[in-house]
Amino acid sequence: MKLDEAVMIAVNESHQSNAKYHLGAVIYSANKFVTGHIRNLHCTHQRNATPMNSVHAEEMAIQRALRIEMNLNNSTMVVVRINNSGMFRCSYPCDECRRLINSVGIRTVYYCK
Repeated sequence: MKLDEAVMIAVNESHQSNAKYHLGAVIYSANKFVTGHIRNLHCTHQRNATPMNSVHAEEMAIQRALRIEMNLNNSTMVVVRINNSGMFRCSYPCDECRRLINSVGIRTVYYCK
């Protein structure tokens, strides 16, 4: 799989998101790939804060890869964030996703800038 193909798959996956920010992720290695998107589990709106519980795109893709016993050592992850107008937005991993990515052996990660 080429990087531009992975980006397009991640963009398509981001459209599955039910969150405010539409993120999609794809992990690929050799001839296998898996996808994931950010998904809100529930949302509680308050006057000054909006606490949310969600599964991040990176986490969902990693969970799917592990479920099919995909070897993630030296694999590549692509994560994109798309706004409601379909434009790329800046994205970066949260600390928890960064630790998870490192712990499973993903070698290269691309995010939108």
